[in-house]
Amino acid sequence: MEERLELLFSPLRIGRLTLKNRVVMPPMNTNFSDENGAVTSQVIEYFARRAKGGAGLIVVDATSIAPEVKKHGLQPMLYDERFVPGYAKLVEKIHRYGAKASIEIIHYGSETTYPAGPKVSASNVTGLGGVEVHPLTREEISEIEDQFVYTAYLAKLAGFDAVTFHGTHGYLIAQFLSPLYNKRQDEYGGNLENRLRFLQEIIEKTKQKLGDEYPIMVRISTDEYMEGGRTIDETVAMAKALERMGVAAIDLSCAVPNSYFFSIAPGTLPGMKGLQRENAKAIKAEINIPVIVAGGIRDPYIAEEFLEAGVADLIALGRAQIADPDFVNKSIAGRTEEIRPCLSCLTCFYSLREKHCLHCAVNPEAGREYELQVPPERADGKRLVVIGGGPAGMEAARTAAKRGYQVTLFEKKCRLGGTLYPASMPAGKEDMRKLIAWYEGEMERNLITVMRDAYYTGELDQVIKPDVLINATGADFSRTISGSDLPNVLTAIEALTYPELVGERVVVIGGGNTGCETAEFFSDGAREVRIKRVRNFAGELEYDLLPIANGKSRQVTIVEFFPTVGNQLGGMHKPIMDLKLATGGVRIMTSTKVMQIYEDGRIDVEGVVTGEKEVLCADTIILAGGMSSAAGVWDTEAEQVFSIGDCRAIGKIDSATYDGYFTAREI
Repeated sequence: MEERLELLFSPLRIGRLTLKNRVVMPPMNTNFSDENGAVTSQVIEYFARRAKGGAGLIVVDATSIAPEVKKHGLQPMLYDERFVPGYAKLVEKIHRYGAKASIEIIHYGSETTYPAGPKVSASNVTGLGGVEVHPLTREEISEIEDQFVYTAYLAKLAGFDAVTFHGTHGYLIAQFLSPLYNKRQDEYGGNLENRLRFLQEIIEKTKQKLGDEYPIMVRISTDEYMEGGRTIDETVAMAKALERMGVAAIDLSCAVPNSYFFSIAPGTLPGMKGLQRENAKAIKAEINIPVIVAGGIRDPYIAEEFLEAGVADLIALGRAQIADPDFVNKSIAGRTEEIRPCLSCLTCFYSLREKHCLHCAVNPEAGREYELQVPPERADGKRLVVIGGGPAGMEAARTAAKRGYQVTLFEKKCRLGGTLYPASMPAGKEDMRKLIAWYEGEMERNLITVMRDAYYTGELDQVIKPDVLINATGADFSRTISGSDLPNVLTAIEALTYPELVGERVVVIGGGNTGCETAEFFSDGAREVRIKRVRNFAGELEYDLLPIANGKSRQVTIVEFFPTVGNQLGGMHKPIMDLKLATGGVRIMTSTKVMQIYEDGRIDVEGVVTGEKEVLCADTIILAGGMSSAAGVWDTEAEQVFSIGDCRAIGKIDSATYDGYFTAREI
């Protein structure tokens, strides 16, 4: 075992339950259930893979107590005995690898989003806006308590080692606990003792049904990061009360739906990694039951330090184990450099927002484990050439090499990574460089020959004689505007790769993701935005601006043809980007097209709707809109030729890794 990680991989008891280590796979929605909410092979293999990878405790994602309570299209359900056999199969598979299993039990309350779900809560309060909420009567409260208990009973029947009541993120239990949502004047509202009553009665009834020895865990927010919501002082008192109620462990998260980026912070939001540290430590100091903490922890050594410092007893590593299900086993073996890094890009979260199944930007197998049970045919001795060292090309190379192909990768630049390198330059995207380093390690570990500063030619084709050629030459921003070929015009890729070439006055043409990130990078170099709290359900943010030593800001303008900028940014990224552009003083010109660029830096622009003309002046013009694939035609005698990644279809990193993986796997 890696000696520096002794605590993380030491056993721990939760009530009568002994875990083999301190790593928890926390509950995260997946959309893997069937249309009735039952367990599928996709569910089983996804969780089993994390158990096989070494996690000590697997907590199955939020499972509803009633058919009308849904927040996701394929919401897991456990309100009837017909669901039990499927969950029993899941638990059996998790146990096969020495992990223990809990299940998170939920009612979404006023945050239920599907039409079939009634909006009920402690009071008529919701962050959804314009939605009427029915405050629960005492009789209805009792009925819902009984539903929680019955689901817990079914979970025990299925073989789960514990249950976890979902009391965080602004859902029904949390709504009763929070003064933000709970405006009741009866015994279920007002002071903390009253607001705890709903949860206390659920716990008491569950213990009566399942026995005192069966472990009950509760997930709560340390801070709701919302004006009027619960803060750490009250949460400490609440944790002490939960211990007195006989709860076996407390699982700490944070936030409500309208402040949810504190819980699943995107990498572009500074100061969020390990956000829960001080709050968790304050809670742990006051109670004697185990504390689980989540929140942006991606590194096993940081997890170990949390345990050593008395922050928590167990560490929830969620997205880290989506990105690499072998996170634990690699850490135990001292092979931490082999852990595929999570980018904190929230592709996993946004895939659910798009009504899809969960998937991962860097791990194309995540959520597809059930499809991949049969290994692909070996290709020992066959030769394969990859042209292009971006994410699609590198993923194809490593996947092919694992099948036995003799792989040679050609990259025309001096470094691997393709657009990952310039993409890593904007604030909060530094983890892209970790991914490049991981892929470079994979090239070495899989004995792939890498040719840098090299072009693939017909002569080389005659020497190598590949059986398969994969074209992964990517794409670049188009130079179609008159004057866009002038020396003072750079593409976003060039500008981010060589920022020293960019002058004081900058015009970015294109206000999509790349344009916004490029504008932010060049405008906001002297200050950092730290978000402190959300002020209201409308999403108004309270923040600080912190100076950056030796930072440099430029005067930046974005010119965008469409009416708004950042349309492709996800819901967690968009408000943060809007704030950063505003605090960075970026001028945003929407519904505006660029007519002409001149050598002296003048730019003619014209309103799309108004026809109004204006002349902008810049030292550097950056092209960040409209990409063209670098398809390429290769002189090759390879029997099979494939194009993947951006050279086939412009996309994001998840489509590139997916394309590379499955092309190489299925050749």
